[in-house]
Amino acid sequence: MLKLRKPLLPEWRYWPAIALCVLLLLPVLSLAAPSMQAPAPQASAHQREEVGNIVNASPESVADVAAKTVAYYTKVLAWFTAVLAGVGLLEGGLIGWQVWMARREFNATHRPKIILRDVSYIVEGGENVILYSLVNCGDADGTIIESWILAEWPTPGRAVRNLTSNGHNDLGTLHLAPGEDLQLRYVVPADLGVYFAAIGITTEVAALHFAGAVRYEDSAGCRRRSVFRRWCDPKTEGFYRTENLDYEYAD
Repeated sequence: MLKLRKPLLPEWRYWPAIALCVLLLLPVLSLAAPSMQAPAPQASAHQREEVGNIVNASPESVADVAAKTVAYYTKVLAWFTAVLAGVGLLEGGLIGWQVWMARREFNATHRPKIILRDVSYIVEGGENVILYSLVNCGDADGTIIESWILAEWPTPGRAVRNLTSNGHNDLGTLHLAPGEDLQLRYVVPADLGVYFAAIGITTEVAALHFAGAVRYEDSAGCRRRSVFRRWCDPKTEGFYRTENLDYEYAD
């Protein structure tokens, strides 16, 4: 089997550092270039005379030359400082972009998932109470922002529509970490409580239903929805899933 050769060029994330090294080496190469050239020819008499004039120049002229040299290298240093700052800003922007992309990938692969569990019925203080739990079985934190929980007696022979939590906030704002569960209770209204004693009603189409809709969001603000519907068997005092799978799901 042929092995794939690695690309000759470095990865794109190393290019800012390479560009910075090249910019820093330019002054060194410019200073070393004259020494690498061929030996200069012998100076003529006129050239020797000009060199003598420079050597014999007044101290004031030498100071002017020194000041101009310092000013020139100051500008060069300022230019390199500006280039270095620009490269630093570019690298900082690339790092921020990588962090943003990593967070988006994490949120896409790690999400909250809030579901219903452990539904039961008890009589407490003369009230019919439904005990239930909401569990976050996902991999990320989830915050409940809307909810609608109720018990109802559906119309026989008619399809039941799932609840929508828009405009409802029965549970308030609740935060669930991954694996966390909340033990909650729902007091059945008095006019519906009589159905718990209806012995013989053991089918989901003719029983009291416990239903709900919960809207929640993750840390990135992505919203999801969970709905559920269980029917009560008065003989066992338990709640069971309906045969229609569309009545209980988590987006």
